[in-house]
Amino acid sequence: MSQFKALVSNIAVLLILSLSSVLILAHNGEDHSLPKPNLPAENNLPSKYFHFKPTRIRRYYIQAEKVEWNYGPYGKDMFMGMDFSADNRPSNTTIGLKYLKAKYIEYTDKTFSTKKAQAPHLGIVGPIIRAEVGEQIRILFKNALEFPAGIHPHGVHYDKQSEGAAYVDNDKDMSFATPGSGDAVAAGATFEYIFNVPDRAGPLDNSPLSSIPWMYHSHALDEPAETQAGLIGFIVITRKGFARKNGSPKDVDREFFVMPKIFDEQTSFFLDQNIQKYLNASGQLTEAQYKAFKAGGLTASNQKDSINGYMSVNNIGGFDMCQGERVRWYVGTIGNVDLHPVHWHGNVGLEDGIRLVDTVFVGPGIARALDMDVDNPGNWLFHCHIDNHHMDGMVDIFKVYHKHSDFCKK
Repeated sequence: MSQFKALVSNIAVLLILSLSSVLILAHNGEDHSLPKPNLPAENNLPSKYFHFKPTRIRRYYIQAEKVEWNYGPYGKDMFMGMDFSADNRPSNTTIGLKYLKAKYIEYTDKTFSTKKAQAPHLGIVGPIIRAEVGEQIRILFKNALEFPAGIHPHGVHYDKQSEGAAYVDNDKDMSFATPGSGDAVAAGATFEYIFNVPDRAGPLDNSPLSSIPWMYHSHALDEPAETQAGLIGFIVITRKGFARKNGSPKDVDREFFVMPKIFDEQTSFFLDQNIQKYLNASGQLTEAQYKAFKAGGLTASNQKDSINGYMSVNNIGGFDMCQGERVRWYVGTIGNVDLHPVHWHGNVGLEDGIRLVDTVFVGPGIARALDMDVDNPGNWLFHCHIDNHHMDGMVDIFKVYHKHSDFCKK
């Protein structure tokens, strides 16, 4: 009997060792039964069958820069008329409202010496990239940040060089970012992105909208770290023949852009720098505290519920309009848990040319248009309708002036 038990035991050991060897081989990628990567590099060559002759070339000069951003410049919660909560006040364990962030900034030419003015309500949102159907967009992008960044557009037509997104896209060299492309523009480097605007990038023929929005954002080596740092903007494409000289639609009196977003500063590329600048300026942090903050000790206070990077009513202002005007709102976002039903008080609008609503739902990567024929004067609230989002700061005010007011006579 003892010999039989020994035999069974030896067989069991051999089976376990054999199974372990199979698992180790599979884990090490040496299981040759797995299919090989099939990403033909020739697919990434520009198509010989796509012929696009632009009616016009629109040029942009955009630089990604580090800025010190203030989520609440007044230092007060202007929605509730009170001080900000403890999570949004600086202390030994909270950064407060000021953070180092990244921002796309537009310049007048390739010298990147003179900034172009930006509408105050845009806040952290990058410059608006505009074009009419049939045109071509060329962006000379300069990366003034310490980390690789770029511009990945939604909606428009581009080749692989101008995709602006790093990932393994061929089985020839298996590189994460294609050298010499706009996938991940190195710190201090420049790259020219070329985006074509065919019919499919603009409004549908039967749509009452003369322009539609898309998003753009950085999608280089670490998209979450780059977008949470602030590298996000809007593209607006106008129907052929409907654009003013600057690309905005002729049939609209005013345009406004709304980006409801929970900025996760815990994920931002600047987390370490923000801890050092705002919590360890005099070197008072212990190594244990520093490690705890890096590991998530600041997570709750590092979630910033905002609209265009401002919390609890845009302290800069700019959402101003007149009774009787046609106002086009563009709403979009990029992020992680960014699912936001944005609700306007006092007035309604035509959502994407389909139906009248006072609430527009957006999620990451989604952009929508709301046409509002403004008929009701007042200082009106608009906000995310998820309770904790608007109570935590995702609220703002739009002002509708009486049509005979001095503001509307300008």
